[in-house]
Amino acid sequence: LAEIMMLQSILILVLFACQSESKTVKGTIYANNEARFWVNGELIAEDPVPIIPINAFNVSFEIPDEGAVTFGIEGLDWADHRGLEFDGRCVGSGVMRAIFDNGVATNSSWKCWTYNYGPVNWRPCYAVPEIDSSLKVFPGCSMNSSPVLDDCFARILDIPEGWSTNDFDDSIWQNAVEWDESYVGWLGPPAGCSVPGTYVSTDVGPDGVNMTCGQNINWSAYGNEGKFIWREDLQLDNHVLCRYTISSAATRTVFSSIIFFVLLTVFTIIL
Repeated sequence: LAEIMMLQSILILVLFACQSESKTVKGTIYANNEARFWVNGELIAEDPVPIIPINAFNVSFEIPDEGAVTFGIEGLDWADHRGLEFDGRCVGSGVMRAIFDNGVATNSSWKCWTYNYGPVNWRPCYAVPEIDSSLKVFPGCSMNSSPVLDDCFARILDIPEGWSTNDFDDSIWQNAVEWDESYVGWLGPPAGCSVPGTYVSTDVGPDGVNMTCGQNINWSAYGNEGKFIWREDLQLDNHVLCRYTISSAATRTVFSSIIFFVLLTVFTIIL
């Protein structure tokens, strides 16, 4: 009996030694123009350099060892109530990209939703027949002509409460659209980003923040490649929420418990 109790104690210690209450995850996030990052409904980090230059930023946070974990990125392409950029004339393009050392990376399996879209009426607003996709901007902007500002407006919705939590229902959200790097490019980067191998640029942002060069980051550093993602319209989808939930931690805990009781039974039979 004493031997069985000793083995039980050893197995319990081994089980709890293999499990911790939380673990640290590190990652890198890039967004045009800026981003906010959430985990399980908690705001973890914001882009330290808003709007431009368009830089990446690093994050470090704790996630529980048990239960689901939801990652949320709020991507903000600068746009006002008309859907126009800060100069009041152009329409920009948004995109985001992220990798984390637990294997999570942005791709089409993320679910996304737009809460600022516009100009909704871009044809009368710009008085042009179509958007020139080769320029990635509205022709009216590229030709230095101004839109008819009174006719420009965006569709702006309230951000859903709890959108980055585990129990949020994202069934009506659409899967993210992956965008090729050669198409979206690296717009408005910090200085020094063209130097091969450079990680932190020579630019210093507000409050002395070093601005990280997105194009010099290894976006496959943790195995899964972080893809450029957004909604289906780079120009008109201005403010976008994207989320992704993992639940492997809970499965791992159940598996460990099963192993524990199997080993306990075997040792009991042997003794």
